[in-house]
Amino acid sequence: MNKLYYGNGSCTIEGDEIIALQIKYSGAIQITDKTPDNYNIIANSFKMIIFYNGMPSSLNNLFDYKGDLTITSVTGVNKNIDKVQVAIHRVMDYSELLETNAEDLTTNSESLNAGHLHKGKVRKTTVDNKIMKNQQSKGYLYREDGTSYSGLFHIHLETGLCMTGSEHTKGSQDLYILRKKDNKLIKTGTTKKQVSSKTATTRRTSRTTSGGASSGGY
Repeated sequence: MNKLYYGNGSCTIEGDEIIALQIKYSGAIQITDKTPDNYNIIANSFKMIIFYNGMPSSLNNLFDYKGDLTITSVTGVNKNIDKVQVAIHRVMDYSELLETNAEDLTTNSESLNAGHLHKGKVRKTTVDNKIMKNQQSKGYLYREDGTSYSGLFHIHLETGLCMTGSEHTKGSQDLYILRKKDNKLIKTGTTKKQVSSKTATTRRTSRTTSGGASSGGY
């Protein structure tokens, strides 16, 4: 039986060679990645994904955390790329207390909250490791001047931006992809949401400067 344990600021998994995970949760935490070097964690406000880059390995230690965490569901993938069930085990779990003799119950009220809040609340979920390192481009990425780039690069997970070099340094340069329909270079990490926001800002500015209904300012 595959079991995920969390509480007291740590999260681990035990079972049949789990190599990837999707965890749905509520709360907000600061995540310290404890997975192997070829793994990464990405997270938003309700879900995190733990995935491998290159050769997978069995997962055990997942992450440490600070903040408020309640895990609601876990989906695992094993070495055969099959989805598997994962039981959630919170430390301390109230169901354990119900099976405890009253004379043996010495847990105080702070310990009962161990599975949820650890070292105070945080504003939003963050992951300390924000870069996927040691990626290999075989010419499908480009430099700003249009020359094809072959070699190691890294990816900024929060934005999707690809940059030269296996790790991030001051000398890292942005990388681009080539849009086939018009042969235009597009910076990696650019999203429709970002473009739409920029377009909306431009439209508002145009209305304001033209003396339209928005000319009262902001």
